[in-house]
Amino acid sequence: MPLVLLMGALILTSSHALADRCAVDWLEPPRDLSFPINQQGLSGQSLSQPNANTFWLTGQVELQENGLWIQADQAIYQREQQTARLFGQVRLQQADLILHTPNLHYIANPQQLLAQDIRYQFTDTRAHGFATQIDVQPEQNISYLTQASYTTCALDNPDWTLSGRELELNQNTRRLYVKHARLDFYGVPIFYSPYLDIPLDDRATGLLFPYFGSVNAPQGAALGVFAQPYYVNLAPNLDTTLTLIAIEQRGLMLDNEWRYLQPHHRGELSVSFLNDQLVNDQGLSFVDRSGQSQNMDASADRWRVSFAGQQAWSRALRSNLVWHEVSDPDFYNDLPTNFNETSSLRTRDTRLERRAELRYNQGAWRAELNYLGYLPLRNGENNSINEGYLEKAPELRLGYSQNLGQWRVSLNTERTEFVRYRGFNDFQREGQVRGMINREQMGERWLVQPRLDYRISESYGFINATVQANQRQYQVINPYAQTDAQSSNMVWQTALRGGLIFERDINLFNQAWQQTLEPEVQYLYVPYVDQRRLPVYDSGRASLDFSNLFQLNRFSGVDRIGDTEQVTLAVTTRFIDPEGAPKLDAAIGQIYYLQDRQVTLSGSALDTDPRSDYFVRLRSFFDPFSATSTSQWDEQTLALKQINNRLEAYWQPRLALLATHQGFNLNDQVRRQQSLGLGSVYQLSQNWQLAGYAQWDLETDRTLQRAGGLRYESCCWASELIIEQAELLDGRYNTSIKYVIEFKGLSNVGNRLADTLRRELDF
Repeated sequence: MPLVLLMGALILTSSHALADRCAVDWLEPPRDLSFPINQQGLSGQSLSQPNANTFWLTGQVELQENGLWIQADQAIYQREQQTARLFGQVRLQQADLILHTPNLHYIANPQQLLAQDIRYQFTDTRAHGFATQIDVQPEQNISYLTQASYTTCALDNPDWTLSGRELELNQNTRRLYVKHARLDFYGVPIFYSPYLDIPLDDRATGLLFPYFGSVNAPQGAALGVFAQPYYVNLAPNLDTTLTLIAIEQRGLMLDNEWRYLQPHHRGELSVSFLNDQLVNDQGLSFVDRSGQSQNMDASADRWRVSFAGQQAWSRALRSNLVWHEVSDPDFYNDLPTNFNETSSLRTRDTRLERRAELRYNQGAWRAELNYLGYLPLRNGENNSINEGYLEKAPELRLGYSQNLGQWRVSLNTERTEFVRYRGFNDFQREGQVRGMINREQMGERWLVQPRLDYRISESYGFINATVQANQRQYQVINPYAQTDAQSSNMVWQTALRGGLIFERDINLFNQAWQQTLEPEVQYLYVPYVDQRRLPVYDSGRASLDFSNLFQLNRFSGVDRIGDTEQVTLAVTTRFIDPEGAPKLDAAIGQIYYLQDRQVTLSGSALDTDPRSDYFVRLRSFFDPFSATSTSQWDEQTLALKQINNRLEAYWQPRLALLATHQGFNLNDQVRRQQSLGLGSVYQLSQNWQLAGYAQWDLETDRTLQRAGGLRYESCCWASELIIEQAELLDGRYNTSIKYVIEFKGLSNVGNRLADTLRRELDF
């Protein structure tokens, strides 16, 4: 059971504005630093002149210039040198700095401020600290502090402080430079660095804190990992992160991530390279789907390239590209690449999607040119032909739609080339990983779909008439027989759909509510056309959904157009509260078939059932609960066949709950599947948060994945402990333990508990 441990994962960033309750108090309220000409200069309650060059001011002494204000008990001003020494309770304010000190030396030209035994605060972040000496050079926008401390915690008794022998605040580069830096946490030293470069803005060049941990090896052992990232802010819209990753027994891996952002373009490019000493010595080791360890010869040079980007070439023309390449199918199983991911577990990935899309929309016209493929990975090499990967290379679409009053005219045309893969090729000889082509599953499909709709809508109901034609033409290529097979046919679909809305006032909970009754009916006629010669590429049975009762086709995709003459009946009732918000609705529907259905996916027997199953939908929205249930019930026995439930509850801000339940083929003891997912976030107190989630296979009584975490967050630091466990494809479990600590103003790692729940359960 591999163990992954990340300790102290810190990323240097700027501190953002804190919430009102967490805002650090001011040393003193900031002042308006713009002064009229007649108020600029040095003043006090009393003045004496020991000699012609020296002036001694006492009592509420103030020095005021645009951008600078100083107040002190006493001041000695040297007229010829244009310097002043201020004593007593000296207080200074600039646009970016507040300063308290017992004495201050002011030099007018060039402007310079020297002080000792100071307490300071930055006005943009409210970060503060102490120093034995400060040298402020306003004209250069630089301040130098000696034996200084820095923190974003409370003014008194801060939880953490960063101390340095020398500290430089540079407003030109927006950086804080610290030499011989030491981080103390509750008075205990926990970190030292001879040099730190802390950005005052969101993005700045510098070393990020290192990562320590481990990754799993194929034999189950854990290999130690050390990663040192370096961030480079190349421009406001361009940056890169270079990470050196030392992996025990494998060697040093170089990982480089580039990001760019333009007004109409954005993208991310990631490149990794490793000369793997473990592969060089032992070959490529992996665990096959039966759980057995395997070895094979492979190149020790292991690499990956990934790109994801979106482009808007004009208001009408857009594109999207997602692409992956790897040296071998085990790269992502063996090697860490992104230490900022909320989860390090790659449990069931058998492929990575690759897409290239070009879309044009202008008025009533639309056009698309698409590529959809996959990069196969380990655990996907044994897929059967029917479970393989289907590539669309390319897919060309052209469409037109226009509203003409109550009429709507539309036309959809497609031309798609298909190739089916199963597993991957022999990457040793071919030098790259790609799918293994099933040569008998190559072909192209042409589709033309004209459609005409007429709709009348009123407050009490609607009626919609639809006529659609589906002209398909296929060409299947068999390279082994060196033959091509062509087939085509035309299928018409006609539908008439209408509904009424009845309303009545009712009294519920001693309030005036409204209930609706909304019957809906659709007549659909599709003549039988023999489609057995047509291949099946991307078609299947329609998924469980109440709205599928009114679809024109009982199959997904267009490779099969189901023949039918049917009437769909459904009725919905809604309960609306006095504020006009729907709080509860229930719907039930069924299809009545007026003839047998002959078109099937695999050429099986006719579908002769006179009626479909019952489909039921229930939804409620009573705060704090929100629940949705869609179910399918056997028409004859009323046995439950399929169900999809989701329950959410939010008792803000203390507790959030989510439960999901899915069941398929529940009336079939051999094929039935059922799973349950539970997730919760509980705010134990203002600072403590507890979260967890789990997913179970109810039929085999096993846990698919589970995680729990505890988060502490104060105004100036946060910490998380997360434990995750997930089942691998070979039946083993992968366990990850992460501990992350964040010092606000120095580091920012986000709320990984919330990220994990959002990703795993759509929380």
